Amino acid sequence: MDIEVELPEGHRTVSVPDDANIFALLSKLGLYPDAVLIFRDGRVLPEDETLENGDSIRIMKIASGG
Repeated sequence: MDIEVELPEGHRTVSVPDDANIFALLSKLGLYPDAVLIFRDGRVLPEDETLENGDSIRIMKIASGG
């Protein structure tokens, strides 16, 4: 299935298996779950949230430290 992803670098369409979740999407993008926030319809999603074909996901990279 295809997922529309908005990243700081721009928009991409990413193909993932039909039963994919957020963790699978992040793995495909080479991103670490602890380094990003994932949104769908303005709501933050957990790593185990199942994706649906045609989802539009926004990924925001976060920074921490001092």
